[in-house]
Amino acid sequence: MTKPKDIWDDYPFVAHYTSQAGLEGILQTQSLHATHYRYLNDSSEIQEIRQPLIEAAAQRLIKPVQEFAAKSKKVKAKIEADGGLATTCAREAKIFVDTLFNVTFEAERDFSVTEPYIVSFCGHKTDHEHEDGLLSQWRAYGSGYAIIFETQKLCEMFGAEARKFFYSSAFFGDVVYGKDDKRFGAEFEELFTAIQAAVGSIFEGGQNLGNLYERFATGASRCKHRGFAEEREVRAVMSPIGVADVETFRVEHPDEFEKDKYRTPKDILFKAGMVPYIDLLTGSQLLPISKIIVGPHAQKEMRKSRLERYLRINRLQVPVHASATPFLLAFIRLI
Repeated sequence: MTKPKDIWDDYPFVAHYTSQAGLEGILQTQSLHATHYRYLNDSSEIQEIRQPLIEAAAQRLIKPVQEFAAKSKKVKAKIEADGGLATTCAREAKIFVDTLFNVTFEAERDFSVTEPYIVSFCGHKTDHEHEDGLLSQWRAYGSGYAIIFETQKLCEMFGAEARKFFYSSAFFGDVVYGKDDKRFGAEFEELFTAIQAAVGSIFEGGQNLGNLYERFATGASRCKHRGFAEEREVRAVMSPIGVADVETFRVEHPDEFEKDKYRTPKDILFKAGMVPYIDLLTGSQLLPISKIIVGPHAQKEMRKSRLERYLRINRLQVPVHASATPFLLAFIRLI
């Protein structure tokens, strides 16, 4: 399972903000719903990395294209016709990245090569946030609840999930907020290298793309607009393979399939409004919930008392805390 090294070092705990109905569902099923990326609140999901990736890829294509031009009169003439090396690299990078998006996410079929399903968490930094929650999230969820998870245990459970089912890519880690994020270059260096190698292979007449699709799918799923940076999002991204694709894999790559035949396809489910989602962690041990924060509300103490009673009856030993954030602050945005 692809993930940044030891994400729990930065965020020992992560918070999942949800409504009362969402909380009840999670506690009852001890599972998490991951929603198809096209149905999330951020309309720029997946697309945010496109332009920064084109720019970064163009820079990394300069050296290999120079080398090809030295060996090929055709390539050299193409560069001259384009008006220079930088223009050629920028154009080739755009064509390549656009093709990646088209093949990976935008293919006209029931299932694209990659269909990311995402469940999101917030990484709290300060003691105040860990104790009382993040104001912007209380506003977004109408003063609902924050379920606090132990990050390392949650990561281990997602890893077990990835090994159990057929996923074209699987990831649990933090989000990168656009090219202005200081970590952008370092976090996606392996993706840039894979693109450079793939373009080199194409120039030489081959089609050795290596692990490019998986790295690209993971990278695109991690990048968001900088306007969301306050959330410090940590997310699980799972891309299930459809039954038909598993059968194609079995026929075209029997040796590889033999190694993975114990894995099974993941069921695609639908909730209100025909929104597709997948159930994650179902049937495993109890979720590693450290505590639950009741959001700012005129009746937050009553909510806390009811939740504590529910947990006792269901023998769930989870502490409950009522946020000290004033209800008025969370309510201002709603009026």
